[in-house]
Amino acid sequence: MKQKDIASLIENIDTMESSVRGASSMIYHSTPLTSYKDGNQLDIRDCLGVVLPATGRNCLVNGSTGLAKTHLAMAVMAGLFGSDYAILQIDPSLEQEKFFDIDGKLLQEGRLSEAIKDTPYITAPGVIYDETNRAPQAMLNILQAHLNNQAITPSGGKSRKCGISVDGKGQYQYKIGTCNEGKQYDDGTFAMDPAFRRRFPFEVPVNLFAPTETDREMRQRAGRTGTGLYVPETEGCLDSVLEIFSNLGLVGIDLVAKEFISYLGRMNQCIKSPFGTKDEAGFNIERCVGCHARGLGGETNICGNVYALPDATQMDLEAIAKGFALVRAHHKAAETGKMPSSLNVGLEDVIQVFPFVAATKMGIGPAWLIKHFKSGEPIEAAKAVCVNIEQRIKNKLLKVSALMAKADYTPDELAMMKSYCSEDPWAFGLRECDTKPLLPVVYKGLR
Repeated sequence: MKQKDIASLIENIDTMESSVRGASSMIYHSTPLTSYKDGNQLDIRDCLGVVLPATGRNCLVNGSTGLAKTHLAMAVMAGLFGSDYAILQIDPSLEQEKFFDIDGKLLQEGRLSEAIKDTPYITAPGVIYDETNRAPQAMLNILQAHLNNQAITPSGGKSRKCGISVDGKGQYQYKIGTCNEGKQYDDGTFAMDPAFRRRFPFEVPVNLFAPTETDREMRQRAGRTGTGLYVPETEGCLDSVLEIFSNLGLVGIDLVAKEFISYLGRMNQCIKSPFGTKDEAGFNIERCVGCHARGLGGETNICGNVYALPDATQMDLEAIAKGFALVRAHHKAAETGKMPSSLNVGLEDVIQVFPFVAATKMGIGPAWLIKHFKSGEPIEAAKAVCVNIEQRIKNKLLKVSALMAKADYTPDELAMMKSYCSEDPWAFGLRECDTKPLLPVVYKGLR
């Protein structure tokens, strides 16, 4: 990446950071979500207000009431987009008509298609999903399409594209969902559908990163003096958001960081399965007894209790890691007064992002989670998986690093890869390791 491109990206990050922190000055929440080895830290405003909007990835903020989740979301949206955002209040009565307005005069004239007008839920660059887990089952397909920035078609009208059109990148609309989860919230709520939940690539369990005592004192003092947790009016910084979103591809990714992400797509592989995968109908963890790969996870048997991240989630992880790398570089530039000479995603960026992206998307069983992790929190299990994969990659670098950067292999190299998979079934694609690989089906027509 050219030096001028690095400087431009970091300057736009600075504009976003300044605007979001100004708009959220009364939302005292200084607990860091991540901490790098060099002391660099990202808090909830870095993530919700800079990383995720810059990468175009939605966020779900869940936890108890009284932690200012909705106020924080409003402050972030104001810092990013000024007043040009919408709040979708979700409850069991939500219907598709909520996304559209009707022009009564045009409707009386029989011009139904023209009478249907877009609301800010369709046109704004930002939308807050308030109380996401109250979404009725009948609306999930519509909400999933909306979260994906896909077109929505009203009854009797034409398809509407969601958000802002960005040249070469499709549609842009950033969503923050808030969610109250736990036994105390059972009335009037629903367990979130996994496919619906995946539309929020990044999740922050706020209870685990609650405000500090100082934050609480500042909030109480603000309330007593009448300033309250209000959201000031701002102009936003949409141009900076879209500039980074459009140029995110300029940020590179190191080989080892890329390898970590590749591992996440191979966590379904099983050397004890006749099909090489835990996705077969007959798989159960009893098959893990005596398996060397089980030992890589220690007593917790990580290998038998987690599943591969979907391809889309792996792409989300890489994009968000680029956002982390950008914010990390911005913090360093602000500290030293110098722009970095290079900008790439490193392994530590991916490791910092991983628990927030993967915790609820690895198919972790509740019984295994509670048995092996005192907190019972998926994010703790995700951190253990992260350590496990990092160790696997270190072992792989020591033993077969020469094979990692290659695209084509000799029969002897394929045999070596297959042998290594008996130690670590996530190291290489099991089917690709066959010395006599199956040829892909090639269509041959009559003409």
